[in-house]
Amino acid sequence: MKRNCRLKALNWWAPLLLALPFSLNAQATVEIITSDPEITVRDSVQLVAVYTDNAGQEIDTTFNWAVAPDKLGTIDATGLFISKHMGDGLISASLGALADTTTISVLKHDPDKGDPGTLLITPTDTTVLVGDSVQFAACYQDTTGAIFDTVVTWSLHGDKIGTLSDAGLLLIDASGSGLVTASLGKLEASSLTVAVDSLEDNGGVNTIYILRVLPDGKEVGPKKQISEGDQYVMGGLPRPLNVLNASRLYFPDGCLHQDITIKLMLPDFVKIKGDTAVFDSSIFAGLKVDVLVADTLVQPFYFDIPISIAVVFKRGLLKNLGIEPEELGLFFALDSANFDIAGIYDVTVDTTSNRIFSRVAHFSTLVVRKASTALSINTGGRHSSQLPGGFALEQNYPNPFNPATTLAYNLPRTAEITLIVYDLIGREVVRLKEGPQTAGHYRTVWRGRDSAGREMPSGIYFARLEAGEFSQSIKLVLLK
Repeated sequence: MKRNCRLKALNWWAPLLLALPFSLNAQATVEIITSDPEITVRDSVQLVAVYTDNAGQEIDTTFNWAVAPDKLGTIDATGLFISKHMGDGLISASLGALADTTTISVLKHDPDKGDPGTLLITPTDTTVLVGDSVQFAACYQDTTGAIFDTVVTWSLHGDKIGTLSDAGLLLIDASGSGLVTASLGKLEASSLTVAVDSLEDNGGVNTIYILRVLPDGKEVGPKKQISEGDQYVMGGLPRPLNVLNASRLYFPDGCLHQDITIKLMLPDFVKIKGDTAVFDSSIFAGLKVDVLVADTLVQPFYFDIPISIAVVFKRGLLKNLGIEPEELGLFFALDSANFDIAGIYDVTVDTTSNRIFSRVAHFSTLVVRKASTALSINTGGRHSSQLPGGFALEQNYPNPFNPATTLAYNLPRTAEITLIVYDLIGREVVRLKEGPQTAGHYRTVWRGRDSAGREMPSGIYFARLEAGEFSQSIKLVLLK
C-alpha cells in the first residue's frame, strides 16, 4: 500500500507536463504551406501561410506577400497570385522579421501535354566592342506560332567578357567569346557574343576570299568576299558539304596583316559514301581550311590574333552513342588518329543550337570529338573545362611576327602578376598585364609598340611573366 502511494506521488505531475503547450526550445515561425506551385499565364493560385508562435500554437494573422520578379504577376494581401507573364520566380510571406519563400513557375502550356514550344532570344549571335553593352531579351513562342512576353533566367558561359544582369543587360569589359543563355524551365535559347577591343588596326582592313570545295575538288558557287570584323555563316552547301551548314567563322579586326583566300572543305580522312560524309566513329564533325596567301598555300596559317569558330554537330548521333554534348571538345587533327589542342582557346558547347565554338590561333583541320578520349600530342593547349595544372607562359604566336603577336599564359590559382616586354639589353618596353588575376587561361596581344604607343623596330625582345615566386621568359622576334 505504501509502495502504490509512492508511485502516485512521483507521477502526479507527468500529465501536466505533457499538456503544456510549449517547448523550452521552440521558436516562432512563418511557413508557406502551398509548395512550389505551377500555373499557366493568366491563371491564379491561392497561397496559404501559417504563423506558429513559440508556444507551438498556430495564430490567425495577415502577412506581407511579395513576388519577384514583379513582372510575373500580382499577389494581394490574402496571398492570391494572378500571373501575367511566363517565367520562374519566388513568392514570399513575411511577418515582422519572420519570413518564408516558395518558388513559382508560370507556364504557357499545360505541363502534362508534352512539348511546350520554343524560347526565342534577341539579338542572336552578335559582335560588340569592349566598353559597350548589349540588352538581351527573350520571348516564348507556342506551337501555334503565338509569341508571349516571359521572364527568364540569364547566364553567361565561355570567356569572362563582362557581367550579365538579371534583366539580360550584358556590360562588356574584356575581349573574347561568350554564350549568353536564357532559361525558362527546360527551355533554353542562346546567343554567341564576340567582344572585340577597339584598338585600331594600323595595317588597314584586310579581305578574306572564301571558296567552298567539294571532295572532288570542284568549287561550290561563286567566291565569297568578307573583311576583318565580319562574320561568315556557312549555308546552302550541297551534300556532302551540307554537314558544315550553319557553322560560323568570325574574323576580328586586327587578325590579319594581309589579304587571304580560304578554302573550306571536309577533312582528308572523311569517307564519302554516295553523297554522304562518313566520319571516323570517334569524330562527330570536322572542317578543313586551307589558306592561300598570294596564291601560295600556307599550312598551318597563323592569325595575328585568334579568330572565332563555331562548328555544328548532330545531337541525334551523340544520343545514339550515349554521349552528352558537354563531353565534346574541339581539336586540331593531324590525321584521323592524332590530335592537338595547342592554339584552341575557351571551348564552349552550345547545347541549345547544337554547336561547339572556341577561338583558334591558326587554320588547318578542326574536328569535334569526345574530350576525355582525345589524344593530345601537345599539352600546351587549353580547354574551357580544365584549370591549368601549373603556371606557364607559352611561346607567342606567330613568331616571328609583324605587326602583332599573341601571348598566352596559365594561372593555376589566384595570383598577383606582371607580364612585361623587354628589349634585347633589358630595358622595359611595355607592361602588358599587371595586378591580381584568378585561376584560368589568359591571352593578350602585343602590337609591337612601347608604353607610349610608338612602333618598335625589328629585333629580338623578351616577354617575362611573374606570379608570386614563379617567373618565366620567352623570346619574341619582331620582323618587319
